[in-house]
Amino acid sequence: MRLLLTLLAVVVFLGALGFASVMGLYAYYARDLPDPGTLTNRQLFQTARIVDRNGKLLQEINDPEGGRRTLISLQEIPRVAQQATIAAEDASFYDNPGFDIRAVVRATYQWIRSGSPQSGASTITQQLVKNTLLGPEQTAERKIKEAFLAMELTRRYSKDQILEMYMNEISYGNRAYGIEAAAETYFGKPAKDLTLPEASLLAGLPQAPSFYDPYTNLQAAKERQAYVLDQMVRTGAITPQQQAEAAAAPLNLVPPTQSGPQEAPHFVTYVRQLVEQQFGTEALYREGLQVTTSLDLDLQHLAESKAAAHIADIKARNATNAALVAIQPSTGEVLAMLGSVNFNDARINGQVNVALAQRQPGSTLKPFTYITAFSKGWNPATTVWDIPTTFPGDYRPSDFDEKFPGPMSVRDALAQSRNIPAVETLQFVTVPDMLATAHKFGIEDLREPDRYGLSVTLGGGEVKLLDLTYAYSVFANGGQQIGIPRAPDQLEDGFRQFDPVSILKVTDSSGKVLYDYSNPGSAQVADPRLVYQITSILSDDKARQPTYGANSPLVLPNNRPVAVKTGTTDAFRDSWVVGYTPDLVTGVWVGNTDNTPMKDVMGVAGAGQIWHDFMAGALANTHPTPFNAPQGVQQADVCALSGMLPTQACRENSLPVHGIRRDWFVPGVNLPTQADNWHQSVQVCKVNGKLATPLVPDNARGTLVFVNLPDAVRAWGLAHGYPAPPRDDCSDVYQGEKIAEITSPAATDRIVVGQTLQIVGSAYIDDFASYTLDVGAGDNPTTWTPITDTRTQAVDKALLGVWNTTGLQPGRYRMRLRVVDGFQNAQESQPLIVTLTAPATATPTAAPTSTPTPVATPTRAAVPPAAATPTLAGALTQAPRGATPTAVAPRPTPAPHA
Repeated sequence: MRLLLTLLAVVVFLGALGFASVMGLYAYYARDLPDPGTLTNRQLFQTARIVDRNGKLLQEINDPEGGRRTLISLQEIPRVAQQATIAAEDASFYDNPGFDIRAVVRATYQWIRSGSPQSGASTITQQLVKNTLLGPEQTAERKIKEAFLAMELTRRYSKDQILEMYMNEISYGNRAYGIEAAAETYFGKPAKDLTLPEASLLAGLPQAPSFYDPYTNLQAAKERQAYVLDQMVRTGAITPQQQAEAAAAPLNLVPPTQSGPQEAPHFVTYVRQLVEQQFGTEALYREGLQVTTSLDLDLQHLAESKAAAHIADIKARNATNAALVAIQPSTGEVLAMLGSVNFNDARINGQVNVALAQRQPGSTLKPFTYITAFSKGWNPATTVWDIPTTFPGDYRPSDFDEKFPGPMSVRDALAQSRNIPAVETLQFVTVPDMLATAHKFGIEDLREPDRYGLSVTLGGGEVKLLDLTYAYSVFANGGQQIGIPRAPDQLEDGFRQFDPVSILKVTDSSGKVLYDYSNPGSAQVADPRLVYQITSILSDDKARQPTYGANSPLVLPNNRPVAVKTGTTDAFRDSWVVGYTPDLVTGVWVGNTDNTPMKDVMGVAGAGQIWHDFMAGALANTHPTPFNAPQGVQQADVCALSGMLPTQACRENSLPVHGIRRDWFVPGVNLPTQADNWHQSVQVCKVNGKLATPLVPDNARGTLVFVNLPDAVRAWGLAHGYPAPPRDDCSDVYQGEKIAEITSPAATDRIVVGQTLQIVGSAYIDDFASYTLDVGAGDNPTTWTPITDTRTQAVDKALLGVWNTTGLQPGRYRMRLRVVDGFQNAQESQPLIVTLTAPATATPTAAPTSTPTPVATPTRAAVPPAAATPTLAGALTQAPRGATPTAVAPRPTPAPHA
């Protein structure tokens, strides 16, 4: 019991202490609190001015009192509008003491953690205080004052009075202040006639009137309306059925009555949103803010004129719109932003800022894929394969020309924007790693990797032109991201740390500086050596000429160094070009806002011409700045086909891709260290290309270079001039056979002049080509006489030819058999010397009357002179080149030799 009493006493003491602390705090700040009674006697509004970086006026934000405001009583505001406002802004309005304790604690905690005040935690009463009694200053002290004034207002006024003041005070955008002006501005009717769909739309606007403007961003306004309706269901104001009906109901907006911005309308709207987020809507309209932006109005006008001119030129190809963003990479400042070619042309949805819209970027994402590969060991000389390929999921990408050039370097593949090599590269690096690179460089979208798959490197996801251009500024900066640091609550792991800069300075009407972009933030988000490898490719006009030709719009005057990438989406719905020098990066989109296809408008033909004309004009009076190679990157030679260190075999061959190439490498990251092992020098038989054996004569063998391609491309290579080393040798041709032999006649045979001799023997050699049979006078003839013409049929122990000795002088004769192969390697028979003798002469005698004189008997091997010379027809078999001859026996009765 005593313990309970003690605890009760402690609780009472702490409660009293807390109450005393709050009251003491209240008393401390009460001295400086403005009188809530001044709500009815407030200072007049002042006009805000938005100017470019050089002070040129872009637009004036007029005094809301010069706009539309009609004060009405709460009774004239329909109940549904009141409920929608409470649901959207302060669900506990009728129950809280003027502020939401939990929200204040949460906001205070965020402030303590981040070191700066966070938005949110404001009730309807606090918003009324902020907009009427306190300035836009964002400090903890001001938050405390805001809470105490909200309590005081709650004490002095009823909740209905506070709600009435709030709904007459708050801005709904488009110079409409109060619910009555908003109803007239957007729907052309008094507030009392608002329906649930209309009231829920209006209730969602005050949070960010410029962003949720239904005239310029209807989709966002509808999303905000859906949120309001959902909150109304949660508070019990409407039923789910009413919610569904209201969400589906059409919104009959009346045309806007204001004339619109004067200069750079899309950019001004973008800046107004940023000012509202940072300083609040009321500060923009009431504090006489002077907003100096990063925009260069001269460059803006250049962008507008070049875009309008080119769209007019290609209008017949169903291209109606263009967008452009130019950024100074060294500061991250936006120098030009064109959201459409005509802000006021409803036919092209001109008020939609396409620079901030999500569109498929085509091949402009490829550099993020390749720089990821470079970090994993690839380099500009790495070989990729542009051949028909089926990737996982039965994905078969192709190119605009439907051609397949085969092996090419990464340099050529990226410069020429080939699709299949890019997908092959993405398969190597993986989709998550490639997207991580894109996010780190500055892409805010592409958050659904499972939806994109391998097609994401070809533009299979959606990005914003502003984000893409800002991401390319990292390439222009050598891997550094420069811009305005993101608020702590906007930072996400793996995403960019900075935003592009659009506001340079903000002052109030007294000249007090509220914001100054004087210290750009920066971070090294990529290895400058790898970035340089990408830049060296994107600036290589020779490498991209097979796709774009010489002197394309991607080349700037005087060959100014510039790196550039194009992109085209399916059905020609989007044409992109993003390119940079060290001083300027520009992204251009061409297409139709409603996503209808163009007619054969590719990146270079659509966006390319606008990009060229803008860059040429913007840089016309500046000195070219080269892309300097950073420390730690070096040039080296590698084999053109394999990308490995050169060998003699890769230097000297006749393959379709041969020789060496020189490129940029990063030692320790992607400089090759392994000697080429694709090319293989092999000695082969010239006769059939098979492996040479020791039996092959030197002049019948040759050295050829073959290539061992990776398994995945070996079949394609074999069919397209990249032969693999042979496996079989040529022992089917070369068996060591060299036969040149005369077996008949013999040296001892007695031959009489006038006889016709059959020469018998064998004539055969590996890779047989022909043989000749000659005879010459004497043991060492100086002149040879053919016995036969050149014969192309091998002979094995058969008739070689026929020698007619008629008319020859008696004496010694040498016979020669010479056999040659296809490369004129010869084999000669052993010397054969035969002796021709004169015919025998009969002794004269008296002729008998009855017995004739006997005829002399011929000697061995002699043939009567009158006998016909035998022919070789049919006596020799035809032996194909390299084949073993068939033995043919000599005929018993040879025919005469022709």
